Amino acid sequence: MFVRNVSMNVKPNSIEAFSNSFKTQILPMLQKQPGFCDALAYTNDSGTHITGISLWESKELADAFHAAGYAEVLKNLASVIDGTPKVRTSCVIDSTIHSAVPTAA
Repeated sequence: MFVRNVSMNVKPNSIEAFSNSFKTQILPMLQKQPGFCDALAYTNDSGTHITGISLWESKELADAFHAAGYAEVLKNLASVIDGTPKVRTSCVIDSTIHSAVPTAA
């Protein structure tokens, strides 16, 4: 499994707008992507910073989304984010999210 970690600052009082966009636009788009497993977003106590995490079957499928779909995510969030999000990627070495990971037959 592979993880994309997207860290971003949000404009003041924009957490609700971000959450709405995540639920209605971004998550449905992610769910259509090959290899997508799961996602979550969380904020700091002051509501000025959001981290989004998405889990993927493989690095190749996560990279394919970055190349083809990530620009649309940024477009959807343009009114609520401040600056350019920072994207980090990593291999998952352990997880309790067994239902999100496809198993071999």
